[in-house]
Amino acid sequence: MFAQKSINAAPSNLVLDLRPDGATGSVYAKCGKLTISAVEDGVADAVVLVRAIRVDDGQSVPAAIDLSTTSDYQQLGTAAGQLQQMTIGTSFAQGYNYDVYRNNTFSHVMITIVAQARVQVIGE
Repeated sequence: MFAQKSINAAPSNLVLDLRPDGATGSVYAKCGKLTISAVEDGVADAVVLVRAIRVDDGQSVPAAIDLSTTSDYQQLGTAAGQLQQMTIGTSFAQGYNYDVYRNNTFSHVMITIVAQARVQVIGE
C-alpha cells in the first residue's frame, strides 16, 4: 500500500490513519516502510513527537495521547541539530504477503505537535 499524508497543525495530539481519506471500517493500511518529516509551518521551528504503530484489522484505533508523557517516541524538528526526517521499516518485495509481512507493518502514526508544524508521512 502506498500512502501520502500531510497535516498542518498547532500544538495538539492526534492519530494519523494511513488509509486513503474517507476510508471507513476496520480494515487498515499496511505500510512496511514510513518516511516521516517535520516541516516549518510559520516563522518558528517545528517540533513534533511521532510513534508509528500497527493496529490489527478489526481492532480499535488507540486514542491520541501526549507522547511526551511516554518514552516511546521519536522527536523531529527543524532547529539546528534536530533530526528533521526519519525512515523506519522495510520496503515490500514484489508485493504485500500477509504471511511474510503481517507483523512488520504500520497502519497509523501517533503524533504530538509541540510547536506549530507540518508533518508529512509517506508510506509504502
